[in-house]
Amino acid sequence: MLAAHAAADRPADGSAAPAEVVATARGVRHGYRSVAGDLSTVLDDLDLDLRAGSAWRWSAPTAPARPR
Repeated sequence: MLAAHAAADRPADGSAAPAEVVATARGVRHGYRSVAGDLSTVLDDLDLDLRAGSAWRWSAPTAPARPR
């Protein structure tokens, strides 16, 4: 299981009290099937709390544009 703790656990104003949890996910598992049909797990038993005022962004890598 992967566990991560970051400064995001604290409010942006630096106060000691953690910000309110606005969304929670527990035990998330996600994967995809390869061309051969095997399951490749990407996330396994992920626990996540999103807190008010946190700024999160998930972006997929982009490939460079191909010339036409």
